[in-house]
Amino acid sequence: MEFNHTNFASYQPAEAARLTGVSSQRIKRWLEGYTSGSGTSAKNQPPLWNSRYSEYDDCYFGFLDLIEIRFVDAFVKAGLSIQAVRTLLSRAREIAESDYPLSTHQFKTDGRTLFLEVWGSDDAKAIDVKNGQLAFHAIVKPSFVDLEFDSNSVTKWYVSGRNKQISIDPNLAFGQPVVDQTSIPTARLWEAYQADGDVKSVARQFEISLRQVKHAIEFEHRLASQN
Repeated sequence: MEFNHTNFASYQPAEAARLTGVSSQRIKRWLEGYTSGSGTSAKNQPPLWNSRYSEYDDCYFGFLDLIEIRFVDAFVKAGLSIQAVRTLLSRAREIAESDYPLSTHQFKTDGRTLFLEVWGSDDAKAIDVKNGQLAFHAIVKPSFVDLEFDSNSVTKWYVSGRNKQISIDPNLAFGQPVVDQTSIPTARLWEAYQADGDVKSVARQFEISLRQVKHAIEFEHRLASQN
């Protein structure tokens, strides 16, 4: 059973937070900017990048925004300051000639060079690794494992890892997580399971395997437990 919906994916902050594991408050600071300090020392900090729908509505983000959020989160967790991330993103945009440089095939193939180029900053050196090459492999490379690319940029994110067969494709099901190779949203399977309580029945209803249903239920249960 197929559910075909081709459109531009969009996500509100709370939804982006659920899918990426990054708090909605942090996402909004990164993509909307914020004010640091107070009084005469207050300084407006611009967004790290302009989101997919920023011209129209700051409350919605696109698929590539999710991918960039994942990478920025990895940088921050590794110890980069936001200023160091800002520097890296600025240089990456110049090199890749893209508003979403971390989501490009070029960054996947040559990101190590970019890291080495920006590694001269004091903020970057503060990370507990020996050099940019080690940093790239430790921080960035693991984030590529669950991504698929065309010749230009990310086209699919295996949101639970490739072996779980749950993916987000911006051209399917309004960009919602689906059972891979189908257009069946995991949320539909979760709803059916909650109503029926029988994995086999859900599998028959949607004409997919028990394994696919179980992975979808596990994924949705994990998302629900984050709330």
